[in-house]
Amino acid sequence: MRLNDTDLDIRTQKIPVLTYNDSLDNSIEDSTIESTTTSKTSRSTRKRYRNKTFIDWIYEYELAKHVKETVTKNGSPLLQMYIPKSKWVVLGISSVTMGVLVVLIDFLSLWLHDKKYGYCSGHLVTIRSNCEEGQWKGWSQTIFTFMNSDTVFHGIGNLVICLVLSGIFATMAVLITTKYSFSAHSGIAELKIILNGLIINGFLNIEVVLSKIFGIIMVVAAGIWAGKDGPLVHISAGICNFFLTKIPNLHSQNQALKRELIAATTAAGIALAFNSPIGGILFVFEQFSGSIGIHSLMWPGFVSSTIAVTVMKALHPFDDIITGNLFVVTEDKNWLNVELIPFIFLGCLGGFLGVLFNQLNIRLQRFRVVKFMGSRQAQLLDVLAVCLITVLLSYGNSFSGLTLTEMTSALFTDCSKSKYGVLCGASTLQSDNLEFPWKLCLVLLSTFCQGMLLSAYTVGGNIPGGILLPSLTIGALVGRLFGTILKYYQLRYPSLDIFMNCNSEGQCISPGSYAVIGAASFLTGVTRMTITVIAIMMEVTGALTYVLPVMIGVLFSILTNSILSGKSSYELWLKLNDYPYLRPGIEEFVNPDLTRIPCHRLFKPTNQLFVICKDKFVTVNDICDILESANVSGFPVLEKEGGKFIGYISSYELQLELDKLLDIEGVDRSTAVTLNPSSSDYSLEGILETNLLILPPEMDLLTCYDFFQKMSTSIAIFCDSKNQLVGIFSRVDIIELVEKSGVELERL
Repeated sequence: MRLNDTDLDIRTQKIPVLTYNDSLDNSIEDSTIESTTTSKTSRSTRKRYRNKTFIDWIYEYELAKHVKETVTKNGSPLLQMYIPKSKWVVLGISSVTMGVLVVLIDFLSLWLHDKKYGYCSGHLVTIRSNCEEGQWKGWSQTIFTFMNSDTVFHGIGNLVICLVLSGIFATMAVLITTKYSFSAHSGIAELKIILNGLIINGFLNIEVVLSKIFGIIMVVAAGIWAGKDGPLVHISAGICNFFLTKIPNLHSQNQALKRELIAATTAAGIALAFNSPIGGILFVFEQFSGSIGIHSLMWPGFVSSTIAVTVMKALHPFDDIITGNLFVVTEDKNWLNVELIPFIFLGCLGGFLGVLFNQLNIRLQRFRVVKFMGSRQAQLLDVLAVCLITVLLSYGNSFSGLTLTEMTSALFTDCSKSKYGVLCGASTLQSDNLEFPWKLCLVLLSTFCQGMLLSAYTVGGNIPGGILLPSLTIGALVGRLFGTILKYYQLRYPSLDIFMNCNSEGQCISPGSYAVIGAASFLTGVTRMTITVIAIMMEVTGALTYVLPVMIGVLFSILTNSILSGKSSYELWLKLNDYPYLRPGIEEFVNPDLTRIPCHRLFKPTNQLFVICKDKFVTVNDICDILESANVSGFPVLEKEGGKFIGYISSYELQLELDKLLDIEGVDRSTAVTLNPSSSDYSLEGILETNLLILPPEMDLLTCYDFFQKMSTSIAIFCDSKNQLVGIFSRVDIIELVEKSGVELERL
């Protein structure tokens, strides 16, 4: 609909269209705006939000602007100098703290993990990979010294001790997370929607952060198929939130600015998880930039990830657990043009398996909710069962005793440099014996199946755990298996034309390179991240020559995901938990008929809406009855019955104001309230929102969805050219409508 000047003037007499009026009081103190609503009551005009509702981004940014102006005009010179720089103080301290915490987490988790299998004789604090040859002792050999060290009894004894210690670690992780429920899971999915504007009370509390630190140490020590990546992102956000409350700054009292700084700090979480500063910055762009401008994330994210990784590098007691330069490219080991076809196939396979993993993960989480979420004991038994099964399945294979990071390192590393015999034994094409490497292929295939099932079930359980590192490991297993088979055929048939460009030793197929591409492809298929994955793989491996193959794998993986699903694991998790998340770029995945369906066809009739008329008196009891009986997010306010729309009052603020009134002596539920400030009765005008974005009812449904997604608002108000209310959509309404088919919408 195109409005002429007359219509536009009529619509904007009372309500600004796509603008926000400057209605803030200039008397600002401590980032709070105070005003008097009537002569009888006074309240803060600072907007307040109910849990699980979205912030008003426009209001928050306007508030921040006024606070800065007030500080500039009325603050001392020292305050004027400090306030603009305060966010860098918070950012720097948070990043340094994260660097130190990750060193602690890495050391304790790996040290405890190794202690399940034994100890380094004479060096109790030394981890297994740094223990000198012959110094590592199993527990059974130490306890039962009178028995021959080669007996089966020692093997069984070591397994039992490993099971017991793994169970203890898993139990400790469950006990701490059941006390603080937000410390379970990854945390990235919830952060996506929190940084999009949703209020989730308690998610970033310091108690949750500390319990998550303890929990992830226990999870890694237990050997469960879950990564530390997601928890580190959650921890970094919580650490930033903690220092925001302790260090004087402008951001702590402003919901929009706070989210900008927290989002930038999360770059440190990914940077520390993978030793990938650039990957951390790009991760924030791809996951958290929905409502926050890139300019607000780039430089702060760069500073945060750089400081955190520098601190970790300087303090880390050992380098073996930090993956870096694993797959080294030399002049005589490069990829061939003919390998583009296997790279494309591996990309499609990674995308398909990523979608399969996501669907399996969601189905298993639904099963867990039904079977094991009834009590604390059931949750403990659930995690213990997963832990013990993981240990039993992995104990006998050649990757026994490796963390996910160590396993990925082994898979990325070619045989000339690998120290893991299973990948480079005589049966793995490193000798004249050109028999098909059945043993290696079976080990890789069985470990892949184990990782696929256990990780899909574990991630989302009642313990901290991320999905990124398991995805890399699973993808690396697939890629290594595929590369090993190709390597066999290359050595078996060296005279084929496709292998004519191999070097003098007949070396050209690198199984390690296929592990890298498989890891990137699978991770993209799971998370739908692209540039971030490429950057992480390049920083982790140092194989710049393989940028193009990795990009090809990622490209075909994301295409496969788009065809089969179009959703990431984080989006599926948000939907599973009924969070009102709006996906960006939904035009590619929804019915095109949505562009031809106007919103006004889907509104509830206005006579079915609860409205407040400005010219009428209502009692506190009348409003309380509506609030108690109807589940409404707020009330449109009209001049009179059937009159012009003048504003909106949220149910939450209305309830708070009524509670405040009832605390006044002489006020009871029969007291009359009004929206007329000149009335002698109690006025609610102070909580009336008049600065609203008004939409035309002719707007199509897909454009309305885009409005919700871009503006991160909770409601959309629709008025006609005469400024009369036509209808209201909530965020939940638009999500439900977009997910319907065109036929279903036609029936509405």
